[in-house]
Amino acid sequence: RTQTSVGELGAQGLQPKRFGDKYKQEVAAHFDRDKGQVIFSANSTPQTLQAAAQDRLSLFAQFAALLAGSPALRQPGQTFALQVVSSKSSDAWTFQVDGPDTLTLPVGKTEVLKLSRQPLQTYDQTVDIWLSPNHGYLPVKVRIAQTNGDVLEQSFPLFWVSGEISNFTRAASGHWYFSLKDEEGQIRCVMFRGRNGQVGFMPQSGDLVEVSATLGMYVPRGDIQLTIQTLR
Repeated sequence: RTQTSVGELGAQGLQPKRFGDKYKQEVAAHFDRDKGQVIFSANSTPQTLQAAAQDRLSLFAQFAALLAGSPALRQPGQTFALQVVSSKSSDAWTFQVDGPDTLTLPVGKTEVLKLSRQPLQTYDQTVDIWLSPNHGYLPVKVRIAQTNGDVLEQSFPLFWVSGEISNFTRAASGHWYFSLKDEEGQIRCVMFRGRNGQVGFMPQSGDLVEVSATLGMYVPRGDIQLTIQTLR
């Protein structure tokens, strides 16, 4: 089974355009913002499209923009609702901020903020999400449980990337900022002082390197970036 989400970044964060769900054959939901409707390829009745609507994939990344920009919303006990679109329907999902927690991930102990979906019906799936303040409130762990006992749990891993350093800058804070590029594109990177102090050389633009990293977001610009853990 494969799910896909395609969209763009708008004034309210992520704005999905199409959500696909493929098992043997694909069914999809189309976000028609001109008509203000969600239109389904499975011939389900079109539904009203709310401005902040998300699909079942974009939802998790949207939390980063939503909570990073709203400190009051991060307080334990706070609740908020979003229209969440699947391939055949849409529903209002209500989430509660459960409070701070600590997870042990491949990068070590990570301070997180835990959210949970508040089911309306007994057959609704439960969703628990752990967001990392140090990574722009992007999710680092997601747990989805069905009422039949099936559970999907995903922790966002440490991964390796190689490329050429460009636009290398050492800030007064001691943090390193640069981009990694190859023949297909580039991505912004940050390596914080506590990590780069373990690198045995001073990188410079033009160096070919391999890094281990986690995915993060620079909230003021809404840019996806890599948070570098090791560099060699």
